[in-house]
Amino acid sequence: MKRKVIKLLSLFLIISNFAVFAQSDDDRDKGAFEDRIKIGFSKFDNKASAVQKTYGGYNSIKFDLDAFTTMITTALVKTRRFEVVERQDLDKLLEEQGLTQAGIINSETGAISGKIRGVDFLMMGTVTKCGFTETPMQVGNYKQVKKVLELGIDFKVVNTSTGNIALSDFIEVNEESMSQISGGSYNTGSSSENYIANAMRKASLQAAFLVANAIVPLKIEAVQPAKKIVKLNYGHGFIEKDQYYTVYPNDEGGDSWEASFDEVGKIKISSVTPTYAIAKIIDGSTDEIIEGCSVIKVAPDEEKKLLDKEKLKENDSKTRRFGY
Repeated sequence: MKRKVIKLLSLFLIISNFAVFAQSDDDRDKGAFEDRIKIGFSKFDNKASAVQKTYGGYNSIKFDLDAFTTMITTALVKTRRFEVVERQDLDKLLEEQGLTQAGIINSETGAISGKIRGVDFLMMGTVTKCGFTETPMQVGNYKQVKKVLELGIDFKVVNTSTGNIALSDFIEVNEESMSQISGGSYNTGSSSENYIANAMRKASLQAAFLVANAIVPLKIEAVQPAKKIVKLNYGHGFIEKDQYYTVYPNDEGGDSWEASFDEVGKIKISSVTPTYAIAKIIDGSTDEIIEGCSVIKVAPDEEKKLLDKEKLKENDSKTRRFGY
């Protein structure tokens, strides 16, 4: 009987967390943002290439730009805030307005020569880095060599109404392609067949998040002080359960050196829906963590420290419960 009561109470708490913000989300629960922002891919170039040495000789790395833009499209559309204009549809829009992709953007400044109807932002990018690094390591009589693909992409997002650059940024990702251990008569190795696709997926998710955050910044949309929970304006696509985020006041998103000292707290994601996420306040006061605060995902090393700290608290709680 006691177990049933505990289960029912847990279920009630989970449901209540969603219900707290439900009144303002009738449309969002249907998965619809009426005015979705339209983004088109204007131009992506590949100015870097890599050659990998294999057992059978040499293999030229082919970076599939079409697959990369498709991955970004998937991530953006998944937020349900953005609509991606397909390349052929973009060409048709430009043709109707007497424009071409080659002529609308200044290659040096990124500015648009004239306004474009039917699309809100244009994204363009260049693969600027693609190569391998080898890291040898000696452990006793054994030697380990890891080969890693390093991928770098520079990109811009231009506002088609103003011609201004909304975002200019770069991404660098690494993906292990091969690991080999040898020593004496022992020789073994492993390789990944999907390392190129994995690197592209990592890069596409980072790019999509940077683009989305530049246009519609990730913020706290509502707060329930009594429950110490907040609601974020993004859901599936970028946010996952149990992630940690740092909270900054209002528009101080930690983008500058000075703003990095303005942290007001930390939150941990407890539940995610298609259009918003709910998080618990684990550090900070509800006097400072308010509607409009910016949030940024903590770095991996800091996330590990927070996880270790949480486990330590949990173990201390169990110790006190059993009287140790």
